[in-house]
Amino acid sequence: MRALLRSVAGFLIVVMAFSAAAARKIFLLPRFSDGQSFRYQIETQSTTKGNTTSPIINPEGASSATQGASLIVRFDVLDVASAAAGTFPRTRLRVTYEQSRATSQSD
Repeated sequence: MRALLRSVAGFLIVVMAFSAAAARKIFLLPRFSDGQSFRYQIETQSTTKGNTTSPIINPEGASSATQGASLIVRFDVLDVASAAAGTFPRTRLRVTYEQSRATSQSD
């Protein structure tokens, strides 16, 4: 009986903690400032394998291929306009591809 009572009490405490946390809203927004610059590096790679079914035999046909891309993108903050209470500020960004590279390989 005591174990059941402890379990129910523990469950109620956990539920109350989650409901209290849900009442607070969390906004994950960046805070930009004029003149700020930042970069993102984007990497992607895709590999495919397969067989071609055809009445014509082609020994030179590829059965697998790999393609990759690498990008570096720079963001410059040009202007951050102040916003009224409860609204989001207007931000002007300049986006520049600083570097890009693509690779392709097949058998």
